[in-house]
Amino acid sequence: SEPTDGGKRETRAVVVVYRGSIVGERYAEGFDAQTPLPGWSMTKSVVAALVGIRVGEGALDLHAPAPVPEWRGPGDPRGAITLDQLLRMSSGLAFGETKENDSDMVTMLFDRGDAAAYAAAKPLEHTPDSHWHDSSGTANIVSRILRESFPGNLAAHFRFPREALLDRIGMGSAYYDRCFAHLKPRKNWIKPKHIGVAFDCQKVEEIPPNPWDIPLYGVITEN
Repeated sequence: SEPTDGGKRETRAVVVVYRGSIVGERYAEGFDAQTPLPGWSMTKSVVAALVGIRVGEGALDLHAPAPVPEWRGPGDPRGAITLDQLLRMSSGLAFGETKENDSDMVTMLFDRGDAAAYAAAKPLEHTPDSHWHDSSGTANIVSRILRESFPGNLAAHFRFPREALLDRIGMGSAYYDRCFAHLKPRKNWIKPKHIGVAFDCQKVEEIPPNPWDIPLYGVITEN
């Protein structure tokens, strides 16, 4: 339930797991067990697991300098930051992890087209490995490193999470959200035109809407 005084928490779902079994769950009005919800910071753990799999495959090196183009300039101290330090949130990069409108986190998520580039442009605030700081910016840098470990093969990157991890641990309903759903609450967002891609054989007269749907400006098919 929401507090009677102060701002709303806007909690949408609570699930309690004990010894591998769900022992309690409760949902806000308009939400249920089938409603897709953003993973937010829980996704950091999933990305870290996926990076670990790529390390095991020999595609990434934990202890080598992280492959971040923005840090390759001569004398750039950020060039020594390793993937291991990024995963442990001890890179030393400056990043404001608050929900204030002008914070780094809000700016990166809602006002920048390239979240990883925004985070990678931040300067060092601490010597690497000397300070721990939870950073969504660092998580986006790691996500880009993971994507670029599949050079020239974006399809393999999109298949990888499900094939390598999600299906194996029973997260069959989890998926990469590559849409604009998280931008919906941003009132001052300059709205892009959302274009769908489909085949003619998928055409139907009507699709029942869901609360999380984002209207499309149009749909492109093979014809």
